[in-house]
Amino acid sequence: MVTVTGASPSAYNGTFIISGVTTFTFQYTMLSNPGANATVVGSYTSGSWGQIGGGSGASAGGVVYENKQTVSTNYTMTSGSSGESVGPITIASGVKVTIPSGSRWVIL
Repeated sequence: MVTVTGASPSAYNGTFIISGVTTFTFQYTMLSNPGANATVVGSYTSGSWGQIGGGSGASAGGVVYENKQTVSTNYTMTSGSSGESVGPITIASGVKVTIPSGSRWVIL
C-alpha cells in the first residue's frame, strides 16, 4: 500500500495498492481518473512494500495489466479492500494468502 498526500489536483491523494515494484519505481492504480496531470506530486509513504506474486504492471499504454501466476510470499489483503487477478493462480508451497472477512479476491 502507498499513501499519497499533498498532491494537486487533490484527486491524486489517497491510499492505493502497489502493483509493481522495481529498484527505482513503484506502480499503483488510482480508483478514478483525476481529470488532469498532477501539478504538485506530493509525498508517498508506505508501511509495507510487499506485493502478490510480483505483478509486472500496465503495458500497451495502460490497456493491458499483467500479473504473475504464482504467489510466492505470504500476503494479507488490507481489511475492507478487494482485489482481482487473472488465473490460473498458484500459491507456492508453505505460502499463506489471507483475505479478511468482508473482503474479496476475485480470480478471473
